[in-house]
Amino acid sequence: MYVYVHAESGFADIIAIEVCCNNQNFNDKRSPYTPTSGNVQMTLPIGWLESDLTIQKGRKRKAWEASGWFAKKPTADLTLTIRHLRALFVLTDADYSTFGANHLPAGHEYFCRHRDLNQITRQEMQAFVKSMALMHHFRVRP
Repeated sequence: MYVYVHAESGFADIIAIEVCCNNQNFNDKRSPYTPTSGNVQMTLPIGWLESDLTIQKGRKRKAWEASGWFAKKPTADLTLTIRHLRALFVLTDADYSTFGANHLPAGHEYFCRHRDLNQITRQEMQAFVKSMALMHHFRVRP
């Protein structure tokens, strides 16, 4: 899961990646991402925010510091409204073909095959993942 937090405004943007091993598993993982009529929230526990992360060259930093999301140290759990949610479902070849031929995905859903995810560093796959970002909904003018 990739999360961008804007702590000052109280929102988060999320790209979730769900690897599915069969059709039943896909359906189980798909249901929690169904849009709701109300706000959906997420909580970043203070224990996680204060946990140590290893960053470049083996240095340790607290998660809240390493994230770059906070102007000062948080003192409690942080609950945020999810502003933007995208879900990438990674399917078997058979499920990918069947779903693509017979279903219409929701606006927040993206799909690829297992082997595509293994090529995440390829330009085509990078462009696909980047297309899920919120700002791709808006035309950027120079």
